[in-house]
Parts: sequence; structure tokens; C-alpha cells
Amino acid sequence: MFYGTALCKLFGFSFTILRGSTLVMATLGVFGFWLVLRETRVPRSLALLALIVLAFDPLYLNVSFSFMTDVPFSAVLIWATLFYLRGLKTGRAAPFIVGSVIAAASIFIRQHGIFLGAAAALSALIVEPDDADDENPTSALDLGTRLRNAAIAGTLPVIALASYFAWIYGSHLATSGLDNKLREATDFHVLTGFNSAFRSIVTLGLLISPFALVVGRRMWREHRLRTTICTGLVTAAAAFLFARERALMFYLPNVLYDFGIGPITLRDTQFLGLSAPWALGPGFTVPLTLVACAATGVLTSLWIGAVGRLREPAIALFVLATAALFAGSLLHTYYYFDRYLIAFLPAAIAASAVLCTSRERISSTNIPAWVAAAAIAVFAVAGTHDYMAWN
Repeated sequence: MFYGTALCKLFGFSFTILRGSTLVMATLGVFGFWLVLRETRVPRSLALLALIVLAFDPLYLNVSFSFMTDVPFSAVLIWATLFYLRGLKTGRAAPFIVGSVIAAASIFIRQHGIFLGAAAALSALIVEPDDADDENPTSALDLGTRLRNAAIAGTLPVIALASYFAWIYGSHLATSGLDNKLREATDFHVLTGFNSAFRSIVTLGLLISPFALVVGRRMWREHRLRTTICTGLVTAAAAFLFARERALMFYLPNVLYDFGIGPITLRDTQFLGLSAPWALGPGFTVPLTLVACAATGVLTSLWIGAVGRLREPAIALFVLATAALFAGSLLHTYYYFDRYLIAFLPAAIAASAVLCTSRERISSTNIPAWVAAAAIAVFAVAGTHDYMAWN
């Protein structure tokens, strides 16, 4: 409220100011993401690929030109992740304090920020720091220090969340929208949740598919059976979904659709039921679905390998943050939008980049990966341009 009031006092109220504000937050988020990547052992060229995958992601880029809170929320989470990661690497309390303050601030944008605090607290209990200094050597932390760090990481976000609900309901300011979301979260149905989960995972797999091209050859060579099973299960689920609902990519509504980007909520499409300006049909959506399934299968196989490396700070935080924020998004499966992925997209990209680096130091100059990233970027920029012009 203070942030929005300050903007209105300075510039007056307008959607243009809101869009400009979101673009500033989006840029800060990309800069913070680069700092997060530099805190890891990811090679610089692979870190640059990860940065491009986020900055030119169709969801992140398009929503950056809107007044919706998905991107500002994600940007704040990125900066909280940066300090949480520094705390996990050193074992010191100060970075955890800064991270928890920023995570608590994110809760006043979207309450799902509590899931990052939970992931950081759990990470503090299981990881070993990998940065040595005079005050805190690299040797294993004692239980008391772990509990202290976990408490610091999670307590302030919990207090912020509890205070928010106490204030908004105690002051009788809760809107019908908030009541509906809380009711939706408590009325969770397993099959609906599985449907939304599959759709979101495959959409995520497509968005970060350049990393499948970076690591694909190694996964098929070293983990052929696991990768085959993962790809087969994803493809079978996609075939079942198509047979049942005739569903093809893009699976989730709101921002991404057949050869276009941007929420289709204008009068001619939402109320009159007219088609979107461009639609290439099965010739576009069928190959896109197959590519998404293949990328998701490879990346799922890659992520399974993270289970044995959760004592590493970066892997623990990125993987647990992705899982927690993803699980939190499924509390709203009745109206599950593709832009909900923006919240855990940076953590998923960072985790994939870290997992792509192995003892063999996989080449980060993979040409197909860069071509895929460029193709996604062109689609994002051109689609966002067309959407703004259409509006």
C-alpha cells in the first residue's frame, strides 16, 4: 500500500505508471537473478544462458508489461533467495535475517511467499556450508546453529503471514476474492490437482527446454533407463489428456496461447467468444506438445538426480523452493493460470543450471540450447509487441 501510494503521489494514478513500475521490478529481478547465479559454481556461459531464459521467458516478459503482481512478487522472492543462499553457504545468521525480512515483505504482495521461507528453513536444517571463513569454518554445523538459522529463516515470514490475516480480518477489510481463494484452497480435489500439476510441469519443461538440450546427451548416455521411463510417462499422460479433453500445448489458460502471448480478456474474446487474432492449429500445437514432453522427460530425469545432493546449499534451496512454491500454487487449481509459474520459474531455472554442471563439466556452449533460447526469446518479444499493439 505504501509503495502504491508513493507512486500515485509522485506521478498520479494511471495504468502506464503501474506498467512502468512493474518493468522496474522485473529489471531488478533479472539483476538479482544474475547475482544468485554468481553465488553458485555454475560456469559463466551457462549462467548467462539461465539469465536469458528468465529475462526473455514469454510469461515473465509479457507480464512485466502489465500491472499484475506476479513479476514484482517473483522479483522480491529472487532477492530473498540471494540472501538465503548466502546464509546457507556460510552458516552465518546475518544473511538469513536479511533474507527473512525480504521474504516477509513478499507476503504482503502475495501470501505464497511463506513457501520460500519454509524452503529456506528446511534447507538450513539439512545443508552443509561450503564457504569457509575465520568465524565459521567449513566443518559441519552443530544442531543448535542449524536450528537457529532455520528459525531465523522461517519465523519472520510466519509472523508476517499471521499478522496480515489478523489485520485484514480483524479490520473487516477482507474482500470476497480473498474469501474465495481461501475456500478454494481448503476444497482441494486430488484429480483436479493432478491435472493442474501435469499441465504446469509440462509447460515449465517447455519454458526451460534449453537446459534439456544442454544435458540431454549425458542423461541418455548415463541414465538411459531413468530418462526413458520419465519421458514415456510424460508422453503417455499427454496422450491420455488429449484423448480425454483434446488438450494440446499451451495447456494452461491466460497468457500463452496458440501463436500468441497476452491475457485474452478483451471484450471480443472474453465476452463475444471470438477467436484470437492468430491460430496456427495442430500444425503448431502438436509438435510443440511433443517437444514439451521430451524436454520435460529429460529434465525430470535430471531433477531426480538432485535427491542425493540436497546437502549442497544451492541445490537444496533451489529444488526445495521450486517444490514448495509449486505445491503452494496447486492450492488454487480451479482457476490455475500459466502465470502462476512465474513465482517458481527463477528457482527452477537456477536449479536446472546447477544440476547441468557435473564433475565432467558439461559444455555450456551447446549450440542447440542457445538456438532454443533465441527462438523462445523471439516468440516472447514479438508476441508481447503484438499484444501491446492489439490492446
